[in-house]
Amino acid sequence: MRRFLLTGIFITVLLLPSIGYATTVTWKAQTTPTAAELFAVYAINGSKALAVGNNTLAKTINRVTWTDTSPSSIYTYNSAFVVSSDAYVVGTDASNGVIIYSTNEGNSWSGASAVVGSASFTDLFFIGTYGWVINTSSPRVYKTVDSGDNWLAAATGLANIPYNAVYFTSTSEGWVAGNGGNIYKTTNGGGSWTVQTSGTANNLNDIFFMDANTGWAVGDTGTILKTTDGGTTWATQTSGTVNNLNSVSFGTASVGWTVGDSGTIIKSSDGGSSWAAQASGTVANLNGVSFIDAYNGWTVGNNVILRHYTATISSVTRTHPAAGEVTWESQGALRAITINGANFQTGAAVTFEGSTISTLYASVESSAKITATIWVPLAETVGLKNLKMTNTDTSTDTLSNGFEIRAAGTSPTFTTWEVGYTSSDASVAIYDLPTRITVEVEDTGGLTRGSIKFVAYLSSAGSYAPEYYYLFSGDTIGFETLATNGATITKARATATLRYFYKSGESTGTKYYIQDLINGKAKARPLYFYVENSATYPSYLLYDSEVYYDSTKIPPGATVVSTPLLPEAAVSNVISTANPAFTLQIEVDAATAASVTTDGAILLFSGANGIVANHNVVFRRVNSGLTASGIRASAAGNEIVKVTTTIGNVASGIYKVNLMTADRKTRFGTGKVVVQPWR
Repeated sequence: MRRFLLTGIFITVLLLPSIGYATTVTWKAQTTPTAAELFAVYAINGSKALAVGNNTLAKTINRVTWTDTSPSSIYTYNSAFVVSSDAYVVGTDASNGVIIYSTNEGNSWSGASAVVGSASFTDLFFIGTYGWVINTSSPRVYKTVDSGDNWLAAATGLANIPYNAVYFTSTSEGWVAGNGGNIYKTTNGGGSWTVQTSGTANNLNDIFFMDANTGWAVGDTGTILKTTDGGTTWATQTSGTVNNLNSVSFGTASVGWTVGDSGTIIKSSDGGSSWAAQASGTVANLNGVSFIDAYNGWTVGNNVILRHYTATISSVTRTHPAAGEVTWESQGALRAITINGANFQTGAAVTFEGSTISTLYASVESSAKITATIWVPLAETVGLKNLKMTNTDTSTDTLSNGFEIRAAGTSPTFTTWEVGYTSSDASVAIYDLPTRITVEVEDTGGLTRGSIKFVAYLSSAGSYAPEYYYLFSGDTIGFETLATNGATITKARATATLRYFYKSGESTGTKYYIQDLINGKAKARPLYFYVENSATYPSYLLYDSEVYYDSTKIPPGATVVSTPLLPEAAVSNVISTANPAFTLQIEVDAATAASVTTDGAILLFSGANGIVANHNVVFRRVNSGLTASGIRASAAGNEIVKVTTTIGNVASGIYKVNLMTADRKTRFGTGKVVVQPWR
């Protein structure tokens, strides 16, 4: 790439690019840390880069914010290179060429090493511990084999002219390009050089190789050259501009950019066979460009840094249990989808343009993958849909006709269903937590445990769209065969246990428990659910009964123990807000005592606003010594067990205590506890 010296006067004539811009703006200006002219940029990865120029060594670690990490000395820095975590920058101190070094990718720098007798180092290249720099005076090339600890002249056979760029594809094979169209090649690591015929007399400002055969050189008056045989022959390519081109970089063998004077940016998507201009948004001279792939790169120039960041969606799929990954969905489905592409940012949003499909949840798993849960209403029109991804920096991409919506299936069909212990159309009270949802489903096409997916959700007022939802699949669903046709299961009962919901649109994974959402009849909501068969067309069921949680009712078939909960002492049911530890005991038969001291029990504390604490606790036997402590002994054949637990950080007030065995088959009597303000 073309470099600059501290001495001399340069007059730049700004010429606007002479070709039209066929693409939308893909470059975004970034704030430079200084007002200096920048001569080169090196992209380390998609987030990190170095930019160098007049007394400026700038670095970004988040692809947005740049910080100047220059030493205090005044230098002109012409080029940068990073090997692993080692960074090198070359330039001049106005008397000699200088090389500075960093062991942490440019966060801090060692003192400069001036090479006496050199004028200015204009470019460098490293492969492992081997490195080369080019000099504006003789000797024209210096080489190191020990990561820059020592530098030796290596320029036999080079004409004594200014060289602007160096590139190596191995420790033995490399090229330099310079003024007058000169290109030289070495096959012995720089020990000797052979001239190549470039076919131009224009100054060549940069050279880039994708491999040992394929490379490009760019230069003045829009010159672009390409070789496919290691430089044995060079062919001129049409750039479409007469502006000087100062730097070239390819992210892949097909996709590359060259930049130049007057804000010129030209891109090729076919290995340089054709080039198209891109809008840069600046008329400043652009001196350096660097890309790591077909999407991520920077260009720099006179007080300007531009970032190229293309967010790209390549596909949208969802898992079909029989067909694998497919690109379609059915009406009435609540579904997890996968979006594949490049340059996705944390917090990216996913929408379907011109449709009623809503995204309930989206998570950026990596820069190349987003998982999302979508809701497709029954009324959504069938056909191909456009999916749009919007990054947090407002970069977007739309996959046109990338996802298809098909008509809802007519199977499986529901025969019966239950929520909790009720299958009536009346308002349903859920008695136990967690609660169960059971459906019997028929499909002549066949049913299997692995193919059934079960979704339950609560809607917002006046809408079928999920506000809170839970998706069951695989082992989370109970499966019982009810009828078969030969080896085909045609009727089955699916059972799911509902403990909590997720909220649509949230990516935090927060759990919303039933007792908090629908505790009490005043908070009743409609419950919707559907079951899918092996064809994964949803059989959509509107459960139009309102459901709510009622902690005072006892599930059918549960055993009720009439013995009340007993405080351990007269004041044990009065605690404080500062230390709400609560101890209680119950008298039960020996079998129940064995159960609650082995399997534990469920202890619920509820107040005026619903459940305030829900504990799984284990009791312990306390028969011995009870009489001596003033608490009555158990009746014959019974035992007394007790547990100490904490309600939690609750307000003062009176709370009801409910206790049941872990299997919810035995429900004990209720008691109360008074929480006093701390004092």
